[in-house]
Amino acid sequence: MGIKVPPEWPEIDDTKTYKVTVDGFQGGGPPNDCSMNFVARVTCCKLGNLLNAYIDNDLECIGGNECCVISGFTAQRIKAIEGPYDTFVLCQADL
Repeated sequence: MGIKVPPEWPEIDDTKTYKVTVDGFQGGGPPNDCSMNFVARVTCCKLGNLLNAYIDNDLECIGGNECCVISGFTAQRIKAIEGPYDTFVLCQADL
């Protein structure tokens, strides 16, 4: 169901917070890609170091490696990254 997000994201500062929107997929297909059934689109706030680790370790579209918590088992594709925010609280205020 589509392709992974391209690796050309702007540089993400490990010390800043970002608003991340993901599509979650689950059931009805291989557990290690985003070809399963669409579950939900979710937006959450992530610290830059966690977001970089998620992207750098190629965890996108692998079931059970959620960037934003939906069920703990969805495969997720990043749809948007917004920010940076100076603090987690400022990011959450913008959700």
